[in-house]
Amino acid sequence: MRRSHRALRLLPAGLLSAAGFTAAVPPAHAAGEQVTAWLTTTDDSAGRHVFTGASFTDTAAWLFGSSGALSQATRDATMRKLFSPTDGIGLSFLRNPMGASDLARHGCTYDDVPAGQTDPSLSRFSIAHDLADVVPLTRQALQLVPSLTVMASPWTAPAWMKDSGSLNGGRLKAEDYGAYASYFVKYLQEYRDQGVDVSYVTPQNEPTCCRGSSPRA
Repeated sequence: MRRSHRALRLLPAGLLSAAGFTAAVPPAHAAGEQVTAWLTTTDDSAGRHVFTGASFTDTAAWLFGSSGALSQATRDATMRKLFSPTDGIGLSFLRNPMGASDLARHGCTYDDVPAGQTDPSLSRFSIAHDLADVVPLTRQALQLVPSLTVMASPWTAPAWMKDSGSLNGGRLKAEDYGAYASYFVKYLQEYRDQGVDVSYVTPQNEPTCCRGSSPRA
């Protein structure tokens, strides 16, 4: 029981990692300095004040699902509290990472190959990593909120597409522009086949945040 309570305390930070800027929450303090956090909210057609943004990162999805930290009953209750417009806070927008993000247990993409190898035909492309937790939880969210909007953002292209040969740093090689476009198409198609229609994608997470890194990890 203590483990479940601890997991529930950890979940909001990971799940709400895509929150934006509308409503302030009570200020916190770090190293003697005041820190103000912001969460995206909106008013629905009934005038209710609801939260809008969330993300099933690798870590948050794993905690919800295959980690075993939550029972099925607790997981279902938590999902209702997060997504239900009547029994919860009414989350209505998901921004899920395409592959690993800053909030992942390990680095990965949907087409990882051994160092020195390439896969321009994307024959090894697979969303198997997401099928354990991210996809089932996204489908459950859609059952609670059929109008839920799903957006996807990659933190990095596969290492073999980049001049660094690494998930960290480097730039997408010009000869792999076509392969990377197909990478997006295959992601959208395979998610659709799993019952999840992704409405929007971004070419990169924070594309200008770090010098010499596009796309990067």
